[in-house]
Amino acid sequence: MNRWQRLLDDWLNENEPTAPQPVLDLRHRFVTTFPLEALTSITKHRYALGHPSLKNTFCHWLEYETRELGSLGGHYLTKWGLWWSQELGTWRHSSRYANPDDALHRIMAGIVELVETAERGEFEHLDALGSMSLGRRSNSLRIKL
Repeated sequence: MNRWQRLLDDWLNENEPTAPQPVLDLRHRFVTTFPLEALTSITKHRYALGHPSLKNTFCHWLEYETRELGSLGGHYLTKWGLWWSQELGTWRHSSRYANPDDALHRIMAGIVELVETAERGEFEHLDALGSMSLGRRSNSLRIKL
C-alpha cells in the first residue's frame, strides 16, 4: 500500500466520503466543459496555459477554476507537459515528448486512460499507469484528475 493510500484510508476513517453539493457542482461543470469523450481530440489552444489569449483551457480550469477541488498552484507551467512560452513565442513541451503535438496526444491519451481506470474502480493501478502514461513529474496533473 502506497503512502497516499494509507493517508486516504486514515482520512476516510474519520470523515464522510462525500463532497458538499457546491463542490460536486463544480466538478460537474468541469466534466461538462471537458467531457472525457472529447479529450482525445482537444487542441493545444484548448489544453494549455501560457498564451495571453488562453483563458478557458483544460489546464486553466485545473489550476484556477477548480481550486475548491484541490490547489495546484506554486509550480511552473512544465507540470502540464505542454505550454505556450510567452518569452519564446512558441509551444514548449516536456523533454519526454518528441514535439508539442506528440506531447498533447500522449498527455490526453494518458488522462483518458487514468480516468477510465478510476471509473472502473481499479485504483491500485493508477500510480504505475500515471508514471508510465504521463511521467513521474506529472503528479499535479494526475492527482487533480
